Amino acid sequence: MAIREVRVPELGEGVSSATVINILVAPGDAVSVDQPIVEVENEKAAMEIPSPSAGTVKEIKVELDQIIEVGQVILTLESDGDESDETDEPDPPTPEEEEQEAESEEYLEVPDDAAPKENPEPAIPKEAEDLEAPHGVPHEVAPAGPAVRRLARELGVDVNRIEGSGSKGRISKEDVIAYVRAIVAGKASASAEEGKSSEPSDADTPELPDFGAFGEVEREGLSALRRAATKHTSRSWRWIPHVTQQDKADITALEEQRRKLNEELADDGVHLTVTAIAIRVVAQALRRFPVFNSSLDLNNQEIVYKKYVNIGLAVDTDRGLVNPVIKNAERLSLSDIARQAADLAEKARNRRLTHADMQGQNFSVSNLGGLGTTWFSPIVVWPAVAVLGLGKAEMTPVFDKGEITGRFILPLSVSYDHRVIDGADASRFLRWIAQALEEPLRLVIDQGAGS
Repeated sequence: MAIREVRVPELGEGVSSATVINILVAPGDAVSVDQPIVEVENEKAAMEIPSPSAGTVKEIKVELDQIIEVGQVILTLESDGDESDETDEPDPPTPEEEEQEAESEEYLEVPDDAAPKENPEPAIPKEAEDLEAPHGVPHEVAPAGPAVRRLARELGVDVNRIEGSGSKGRISKEDVIAYVRAIVAGKASASAEEGKSSEPSDADTPELPDFGAFGEVEREGLSALRRAATKHTSRSWRWIPHVTQQDKADITALEEQRRKLNEELADDGVHLTVTAIAIRVVAQALRRFPVFNSSLDLNNQEIVYKKYVNIGLAVDTDRGLVNPVIKNAERLSLSDIARQAADLAEKARNRRLTHADMQGQNFSVSNLGGLGTTWFSPIVVWPAVAVLGLGKAEMTPVFDKGEITGRFILPLSVSYDHRVIDGADASRFLRWIAQALEEPLRLVIDQGAGS
C-alpha cells in the first residue's frame, strides 16, 4: 500500500490561501480521480478541490473554517499503486533553506528603505498581489514556502514575479525584501520626477469612535468575498477618476420581441433576459468604440487595447457580489450569451465558480433593475476603464408627435475613467447602446458577431 499526501493546489494568480467551507469526504471513503474532496472559499470565488488520484481516505488534515495555504496537506490517501503519478513539485528545500523557513513566524525585519510607508500613485499596480496575467493566463507557480508567500502578500507583491536565488530558483525572504526595495526605489524616483502625489493607504483609515459608549453594538467579521470587495472597490475608487453619464432607451419593441422569442426558444432551454441582450449589444459596442475595451498603463504611459471582448456579469449572492466573466462575447450569439449568463449566475449562487470563471474581465455590466433601482453610479473595476449599469425598465408616459403614449423606458448609466475616456466619447458610446436596444433588428440571434 502506498500513502500519498494530497495538498492544496495553486488557487489562481496571487491567491495563496483559502477558507475551508465544506469537507466532502471522510476517513475510509473511496475516492476517484478528480472527485471533489473539499470546498474552499477565497477572495476570488468558492471552489472545489479535486483529488489528483484514486484511493481510500486515510486521514483528513484540515477542519471546517480553517484557513489553508497552497502546498498544505489536505488529507492522505491509501492506494495500491506506486506514487509515480505524483504531480511534479519543486525540489524540496535544502537544509539551509529548511532552516530559514523554520525561523520565527515573525518575518525578517524589513529595512526602512524597503518597506513602503506610503503607496506611490498607483501603488505599483503591476505588482499587486491579485493582478491577472495577460488574457487571464496564470504565471508559473513560484517555488516558495508558506512563510515566504505570507511575507510577499503582506508587502503587497506577487511572489510569482520574484526571481529566486536558491536551489532550482527557490525564493527566500531576502529575495522578497530585495524585490520590494528595488520596486520602491524605482517607483519613488519616478514619482518624484513626475511630481505625482501619494495615494492613501489602508493605514490612513482613522479609528472608529467607541460606539458601545452610546448603546449595545454587535460586530461581524468580513467574509472573504466582502474583504475582497472592500479592497478592490477602494483601489478602483482611489486610482480611477470616475465620471458617470446617464441615458435611457425605449425598449418597448425589444420587450415585445423578447417575449415572443422566449416562447419559441423555451424548448431549447434558452431564456433571453434584458441583461443577456445588453451584454450582446455591449460586445458590439466595444468593437466600435475600442477605447472602452482598454486599460491605462501609467507605468509605460500607454493605453492597452484588447482585441478580445470579455464582459463581467455582476451577480448578487447571499455572500456578496461576484463578477464572473463571459469570454469572447463578440463571437457569441445572443442565445449563447443567455445560456452562459444563466450558467454563471447559477454557479455563483451555488458556490461553484472557479478562478478561471472570474478572470480576464475587460468591461462589466451590472443590472439592478430587479431591485427597483433606476439610475445609479457603478464603480469601474480596475484595470478596466468603464462599466454599464442597467436600471428598472418602467412604463412611462412619453409625448410623441402630438400625443402622449406609454413606452417601456430602460435607465442606462455608464461610469468611466476620465483619464482615458472623454465625455463626448461616453455620450456617443451610451447613445449607440440605447439605439441598439431600441432597434431589435440589430441583434442577431443565431449567429455570433464575430462570424
